[in-house]
Amino acid sequence: MINIIKQQRNTRAVAVSPVAEYIKSHFAVIAIFALIAISAVFLSCSKPSPQTPANKVQKDDSSVALALMNMKQVEKANFQCAEYVNQDSNTYQLSPTGFWYFITNKADNQAEEITEDKRVEIFYTVGLFDGTLIEDTQTEFIYSANGVKHNSTNEEQHILLPCFQFMLPLLKQGEEMTAVVPYYLAYGKDGQGKVEPLTNCIIKVYVKNIQ
Repeated sequence: MINIIKQQRNTRAVAVSPVAEYIKSHFAVIAIFALIAISAVFLSCSKPSPQTPANKVQKDDSSVALALMNMKQVEKANFQCAEYVNQDSNTYQLSPTGFWYFITNKADNQAEEITEDKRVEIFYTVGLFDGTLIEDTQTEFIYSANGVKHNSTNEEQHILLPCFQFMLPLLKQGEEMTAVVPYYLAYGKDGQGKVEPLTNCIIKVYVKNIQ
């Protein structure tokens, strides 16, 4: 009985032997085919890299073109303001924000300055380079570095141009400033009311009172 089992085991061993020999002798070829198959599966499962939509590219191009156009408009406005200043007999200073100015009726060191939360009353005019008057206004407000705050008791709250945010801290009570202001610190690229787009202007502001 034991001999029969041994013979069966030997027979099975002989039966498996050709397969083992085939694998052994063709191991390199099988390994190559397996590697190719795995690579094919991996490539078929991997997602292609997302591509930028055509409309997105056009939008980015438009944004760049718009930025360049705005830059050219700003450069042109700065040149026009500098040209006006060069033709004037007064001596101007150029502010860091882009407007030219000079101050008359200079006050002494003891004069009240425009600082945070001060109540300020001013007179000002806005005109064009050709002398056309746009505004002639008296207004009162509370100054803040983050923007002027009007007195809540005022029935009519006048909106100041952006340039006033930078002009007012340069002034003391009793002083008057004349400023040549590019459009981007005044009525903007779109203009306002009867003021045409991209309008540079001359602003004269007198500080009547500071409390």
